[in-house]
Amino acid sequence: MRMIVTKLIQLVVVLLVVSFLSFMLINLLPGDPAEVIIPFGTPQARAQLRHDIGTDKPLPQQYAHWLNNVLHGNLGQDYQTHQQASTIIGQALPKSLQLLLYAEVLALLIAIPLGVFSAYRAGSVPDRIANLTVFGLLSVPDFILLFLLTYYLGVKNRVFPVIYPTNTSGASGWFKAWFLPAASLAAGQLAVYMRLLRTDMIATLQEDYITMAKSKGLTNGRILWRHALRPSSFSLLTATGLSVGALIGGAFIVEVIYSIPGMGLTLFNAISQRQYVLLQACVLVIAVGYVLINFVVDILYSVLDPRIRHARAAA
Repeated sequence: MRMIVTKLIQLVVVLLVVSFLSFMLINLLPGDPAEVIIPFGTPQARAQLRHDIGTDKPLPQQYAHWLNNVLHGNLGQDYQTHQQASTIIGQALPKSLQLLLYAEVLALLIAIPLGVFSAYRAGSVPDRIANLTVFGLLSVPDFILLFLLTYYLGVKNRVFPVIYPTNTSGASGWFKAWFLPAASLAAGQLAVYMRLLRTDMIATLQEDYITMAKSKGLTNGRILWRHALRPSSFSLLTATGLSVGALIGGAFIVEVIYSIPGMGLTLFNAISQRQYVLLQACVLVIAVGYVLINFVVDILYSVLDPRIRHARAAA
């Protein structure tokens, strides 16, 4: 419990720092932010904007006013479309979450069995082929892989749609519609996951309790999946949390290329169209999400490994 309380305090501090840096995006604009946000606006409109975003007040008061609005769900208004930033993000965020979740699950579903098999058959021909394959996946950028998958599986063989559909029917339709962008994101991650799990699993299989399990006549499958996988998964769990940043970065490019109306495309449009209030809101939501995911992974890491929990409690 003490460890969780400490982590929560650290989380609050990090979130405050993240929120302040996001808040400063508009205040760091050169010149008058109101003139940059609405360059062709009337003096009355600019004065109203200064009042809305609080730039007519001292900086600490501006931040307190802005943070209070954020905590009440008000992320500001886009002064080009006259829409609330929270409304725009509320429409885009589920699309990005679907893509990230699909890619993460796909990567783990392939990486875990492949990593376990490669560790069990370490040094064999299948293990070398698997390692060569994942090294190749690591060297290919997400957007290049997306083009290759789109051409061979979409254009040439027409297995999956090459244009993001606005409507999908049933689970199979959803699976096919999201497969190409999710697979391009998952490829690099599954290579990292597989290598980490393979390395840890090889070390675990040398432990004395594994030898004892073999002497008791347990099957190889039971030893691998019941006794060796969990203590070998800590590095994998850490990498899963840390890879969120790489997945988000890759998802932005994939969303723009594939015209998926998610956070990546929203952020790209906000930058290209100088929608600074929307850009500020997108950065805040993405940064907070990244911090929260890493917090959850840190807590799970301590739960799964009692040695870490007891070491932190003793400290």
